Amino acid sequence: LVTVGISLYALNVLDFHTFIWVYAGMHAVMAVGVIIYTAARRQLKLTSIRNLQIQQYLKPMLSQAFFASIGGISIHLVLAIDTLMLASLGLTPVAVYSLMVNFAAFMLFPFRSLVNLSSPRVAEYWKEQDIPAIERIYKRVSLLGYTSGVWLFFVIWLNLDNVYSLIGKEAYASGKLVFVFIGLARLFDIISGLNTTILVTSKAFKYDLLFNLLLLIISVLTNYYFIFMLDGGVNGAAIATMISILLYNVSRVIFV
Repeated sequence: LVTVGISLYALNVLDFHTFIWVYAGMHAVMAVGVIIYTAARRQLKLTSIRNLQIQQYLKPMLSQAFFASIGGISIHLVLAIDTLMLASLGLTPVAVYSLMVNFAAFMLFPFRSLVNLSSPRVAEYWKEQDIPAIERIYKRVSLLGYTSGVWLFFVIWLNLDNVYSLIGKEAYASGKLVFVFIGLARLFDIISGLNTTILVTSKAFKYDLLFNLLLLIISVLTNYYFIFMLDGGVNGAAIATMISILLYNVSRVIFV
């Protein structure tokens, strides 16, 4: 559905304002579809909040949901800081930087799949206090994710010139170094493995918010320094992001 919406916008069938409404509506339709499907299978169970079992787990559930939500907001702010600062330099740097960030995001696809598959296991291992099992799955996910990430890094890097020739705009060619720095940042994310999953599924989940706020502060300072004080432009933003993610992941690995 999302692909159809994007295609209609690209073909000028939809204007931007209509596309935003269609895009938001598609997600609403999918959410309603999930609810209907769950109800049809008779797996949608609404229980009174006065239920003793629910009351027993309500407080810790709300606490974890609160910290996870605030942490998620801080992560989204971090992802937007470099783009917002680059916007003051014009739309071209933003376009170049955003394209390279999206290319680097492809490197995370295999790793994210591994994380999604491993997260329930990690939670189960925490419940059983099976630390050696957590260590084993941590190493396996890191190794597999890093191997696929490095392979995708070089595949994308070696084909950037072909992409530029298809786009037909010389300004985008200045983004090759941006991809290198952002790509290295993503590899730092991957090699650190399941540290986020291990942290948020443990009793120390509140520290995840602390690390996210630390990343936010470092990101603001490094982006301001490299973009404005050193006049680094898109390359400066990429270097700032790489340094921020490196420090963030190193601190989390040490803590975990």
